[in-house]
This record gives sequence, C-alpha cells and structure tokens, in this order.
Amino acid sequence: MRNDTTPHVEPLVLWQNACGGSDLSRRDYQHLIACTDCETLAGEITDALDDIEKALTAGAFTLTLPKAVQVLAHAAKIIAN
Repeated sequence: MRNDTTPHVEPLVLWQNACGGSDLSRRDYQHLIACTDCETLAGEITDALDDIEKALTAGAFTLTLPKAVQVLAHAAKIIAN
C-alpha cells in the first residue's frame, strides 16, 4: 500500500512515459504499482492515446471531448491529493 508521504507520480510524467518519451524513475515506478489512483490514471492516459492513434489512422480526429475531460479531471484530482 502507498505511503501517504510519497507524492503521486506527476500526470505529465505518466503521459510522457506512455508515449515512450521517458522511463519512470525507480520511485515513480514503485509508487505506480502500489497506488491505484496513479495506476488508473496511467490506464486512462494509455486509453486516450490509443483513441487518438485510432482516430489519426482512420483519417479523422474523433476523440470525444468527454473522454479527454474525464482524463484531465482524474489527473487534477490526483494532483490535488
């Protein structure tokens, strides 16, 4: 279980990692596998990126605003904690 003194993984770091841009630090990785909030956000980010890729591959950008807002709202909630 997560230690309450351990800060969450920054959403931007999760986004960069999901895009293949950077590796997680050891601390971030250990936190991610122990924190359901961060794990859920990482999954939501991955799903959003998959939706973007599918839309671009299909030739039309169809990512719905509610899906993007949902991911951003969850990120804001994690940052606030």
